[in-house]
Amino acid sequence: AQIALEDETASARGTLVASPGRLEFRDGRIAFEARRVPGLRALPVPQTERLYAELDRIVWRDGICDEASGDVTTPLLSRLGQRHDADLPELAGTLSCAGEALALGYDGRSEALTVTGSVRVTAEGYRWVSEASTGNSDIVALLIALGFEETGQVWRAEGEGSYR
Repeated sequence: AQIALEDETASARGTLVASPGRLEFRDGRIAFEARRVPGLRALPVPQTERLYAELDRIVWRDGICDEASGDVTTPLLSRLGQRHDADLPELAGTLSCAGEALALGYDGRSEALTVTGSVRVTAEGYRWVSEASTGNSDIVALLIALGFEETGQVWRAEGEGSYR
C-alpha cells in the first residue's frame, strides 16, 4: 500500500507491505524534526531542524532487521555551528542490518571537526555512539554541551533508550 503521512514535525511517503511476521517499507522518503528523536530531545541542538532519509528498502521479519538500504542526511550539526560561528559538518550515513538491528553508520567532516558514529535500532530500543576529533579549541565547549567526553585523542558521546 502506498502511504503518505504528515504532520507539522514529520512526513513519510513510500510503499508499505505487511504480511504475517514480515513488514517491508520501500521507496520511502522520511523527514522529521530533531525533537521527534528521543536521543536528540535533551541536547542543545536546533529542535526544529530536520533529518532526512531516502529509503530503498527496510524489511523486518519477526521484529528482526532482515534487509536495509538507504541514505540518511541532516544539516543539524552544521546549523548548530552557524548559531555559534563554528564550522561544523553536515552528517550523512547509510542504512544496513547489523545482526537483529537496523543500523546507521554516519560521518561528517569540516575543517574544524570530524565526526563518525553509528545508531542501532531494535524492536526494544536504540543505542548510539559518536566520536569526534578537532584541533580547534573553540569547538570543545560545543562538544561538551553535546554530551561528548574527552577520551584521549577523540571525544566520545553515547546513549541508549527503550520504547517502553
